[in-house]
Amino acid sequence: MLNKGQKEIISHSVFNIPLCKYCHKRNLGNNKTTLLKYSTRVAIRSDLTNNCFICQNFFVETLPSIISQIREHLSDFKEQVPTIDIGTILPFQFYENEDYLRSMFQIRGNMNIKNQINSQIREKIRNTTSCRINHSNPEIRFDITIQNDRTFSIIPRREFYLLGRYRKLKRGISQKNRTKGNHLHLDLYNPKFQVDERSIESFVNKIINQNYKPNSFKISWTGGEDKNSLVMGRGRPFIVKASGCTTLIREKRVFIDDGMEIEFETIDSNDIENIHRYRQLVKVFVLLKGNQDNEQELNQRVKSLVGMVRFGTKKKTVTRNIYESRIIDKRGENMELLFNMDNGIPIKQFIGGNDPIEPALSEVLRLKCECINFDIIEFMYSR
Repeated sequence: MLNKGQKEIISHSVFNIPLCKYCHKRNLGNNKTTLLKYSTRVAIRSDLTNNCFICQNFFVETLPSIISQIREHLSDFKEQVPTIDIGTILPFQFYENEDYLRSMFQIRGNMNIKNQINSQIREKIRNTTSCRINHSNPEIRFDITIQNDRTFSIIPRREFYLLGRYRKLKRGISQKNRTKGNHLHLDLYNPKFQVDERSIESFVNKIINQNYKPNSFKISWTGGEDKNSLVMGRGRPFIVKASGCTTLIREKRVFIDDGMEIEFETIDSNDIENIHRYRQLVKVFVLLKGNQDNEQELNQRVKSLVGMVRFGTKKKTVTRNIYESRIIDKRGENMELLFNMDNGIPIKQFIGGNDPIEPALSEVLRLKCECINFDIIEFMYSR
C-alpha cells in the first residue's frame, strides 16, 4: 500500500519551475530538466509567459532599459568615447533562488547571474557605442543598483588620473597658492576666490577647469622647492585625480604661461605609486662662513657626502640617497654644488644642518653653510 501511495503522489504531484531562456541556458543548458524530490516531480520549463523563478524576467523586461540609460549617459561625450566598466548590486532573492535551483539539481561551476548580467551589459554597450572596457582604471564606472521590484538606479562615476610635470623658467613663482589649501575643489569663476597668479597651483587650476571640465579634482604633489628656485629638464611630476569630466583628452599636451610650462598625460591608477620615486639633479648656491680649508680638502669633504642621508619627518626616520656630490664653482665665500639625489631630501636642512639630519654639509665642511637658493636641473625617473 505504501508503494502504491508513493506512485500516486509521483504521478499527480508536479512542481513546475519556469525559467527564462537566459537563466535556463546559464544553469541547465542541455542537462536534465526533471528530477524526483520528496516524492514530487520537479520540472523545469523554459517559459516566457510566467515570471522567471530566478530573475523575475529581469533579462527580458529590465535589462534593455538599463542599457538605454547608460547609452544616454555616454551621449554626453561628443569628442571621444570613454573607457568604461560596469558594476551591479542585485537583490538577494536572485542569488537565493539560483542557489536553491542549483542545489536541487546539483549544478556546479556555471556562471552566476551577476556575472551574466555584467557581461551582457558590457557586451551590448561595447557593440552599440564602440566603448572599450577597462576594469582597472575606467574613465567612467556605472554602478547599477537593482531593487526587489526590479526598479533600478544608475550612478555614473567619472574619474581619471593625470600625470603632470611642471617647469619654472623664471624665479619668483610659488608651487602652491598662499591663500588656499593644498587640495582643491575650486570654482575659478567665483569672484570670492582669490589666487596667487604667480603659482604653479593656480595655473594647474586654470588648465584643468578650462580643458578637462571636471566637477572636482585633487592635486597631489611629489615634492617642492623654493619660490625662487628654477625647475628645468623634464619637470617635477605631480598627480591630479579628477572626477565628473565630460571632456576627455588622452594625448599628451603642454601648456605655457609666463615662465611656467606644464605637461599633462592620462595615466593608469596602477602607475601612481612609482611616480613618487625619482632622482633629481640639483644645483645649490651656498654661502660659507668661517675659516676654510684648502680647495682640495673641500672637494674631498664634499665628495664624501655620497651615500645615505637620514632625517626625521612626521615622527619617523626617513632615509634617502645621494649618488653624486661635487663642487662646480667656488669664488671666495660663494660655492656652487651639484647633487644627484633622491627626491625628498630637504635641501636647506641638508645644507645648514639646523634640524636633525645626517650628514649635513655644515658638519662635514666644519663651516657654517647657508643655502642661498637652489635650482632643479633635471629629473630622472623610470616612466
